[in-house]
Amino acid sequence: MVGTWEAMRRGGALLSSTTQVMFVGREEEGVESDDRVCICYKDKFRMGRWYLRDFDTEKRGPDPVREYSLFCSHILSHLDDPVFSRDVCEVLLEQRFFNGIGNYLRAEILHRAGIHPRTPARCVLSDPSARNALLGWCRAVPAEVMLEGLFKYGTDEQRAAFDQWLRCYEQAGSKVVGGRKRKMYFCPAACEGAPRPVPEDLCERVDA
Repeated sequence: MVGTWEAMRRGGALLSSTTQVMFVGREEEGVESDDRVCICYKDKFRMGRWYLRDFDTEKRGPDPVREYSLFCSHILSHLDDPVFSRDVCEVLLEQRFFNGIGNYLRAEILHRAGIHPRTPARCVLSDPSARNALLGWCRAVPAEVMLEGLFKYGTDEQRAAFDQWLRCYEQAGSKVVGGRKRKMYFCPAACEGAPRPVPEDLCERVDA
């Protein structure tokens, strides 16, 4: 995501060159025009794109944060799909199964789970401890980003908080392995030992 959404009263909405679109609440009896709620999408980098069409659910799997059980069962019921023969770092970008997982998220997920990016995805998902670690972090990492309000393309303060949160992606000491689509950052030392599950305190925050 390259922009931010802001909810406000219509009377306080200030349109600027960074405002790409604004949704205004419908008229209601007894509600002044300026009191109607509007939602603005602002993108100072102008990298966002809009397409008016039906959402293609067939190309997107369940949400790993809000539909975690469906997310897990959808993946585990398709392990015979040829895509799972590829490296796990590549498969994490497959939106049919890992909906919403992008480049920095996959690096942080694998780093925190202690899984080498070049491990075949089917091997990871066939091992109970590795599977639980991987799928658990697929939920916990994006959930933590939302809970903390982290934003890669925000203000200087937001970017500083985001950079401080990162452990692997574009960090000093991380190595890069090429992929079919994007660079994959990883730390070899983090891949040693047994896979690491999501800590209980973070699970509790995500479940709250």
